[in-house]
Amino acid sequence: LKDVKHRPNLHISTRSWATEILFKEDNKEATGVRFTKNKRYHTVRARREVILSAGAFETPKLLMNSGIGPAADLKRHGIRVRQDLPVGQRVYEHGGLFGPIFIIRNGTPRERNLLSLEQVLTVDEILRFRNGTGPLTSNSIESLLYVKSPYAADPDPGMPDVEVMQSFTSMSFDSSIATRLAYRLPDSLVREYFDPLIGVLTGSNHHHRERALKLVK
Repeated sequence: LKDVKHRPNLHISTRSWATEILFKEDNKEATGVRFTKNKRYHTVRARREVILSAGAFETPKLLMNSGIGPAADLKRHGIRVRQDLPVGQRVYEHGGLFGPIFIIRNGTPRERNLLSLEQVLTVDEILRFRNGTGPLTSNSIESLLYVKSPYAADPDPGMPDVEVMQSFTSMSFDSSIATRLAYRLPDSLVREYFDPLIGVLTGSNHHHRERALKLVK
């Protein structure tokens, strides 16, 4: 947004949390959004359209809180039903693989040393980040590739079923316990494969069952 952040018709509200989509009383036309900021509720109105981009979990949650979703669930929570739709009923955990992992052997001293989160989170790297340079300016995914595998269920050649991500880090980059728990990596697996940065393929141990996203009090 650097090139357009000074436009008079662009307003960015940070530390804000959307809680409900507002509609006209007599139809299903969205008119705005209600959100919280600094423990207070605020309302913004839309003249043309409301675009939802809250992620795989928060988008269906926002829709259901606004009255769009399974009618039985909405009524159970006292939410007015605006449209009975199977929102949040097909949430999947996708299987994945980590690897192969490549080690920098002939890079600069700085490149050879950037092997762990602790080595990157330094004052020098944070100052570089504030100037828009250094590895902290990356989300770690440098490129994406979508391909159609021979095992794809959809015959449409324009519908890929495999995503390949190129990252400048490996799972050993973040040695925290939280990362190991999030990806269900046994300590023995981390010690044997990721700690020495050996280039291997490793399972992420995701569940493959279909899940439904439901509102709870």
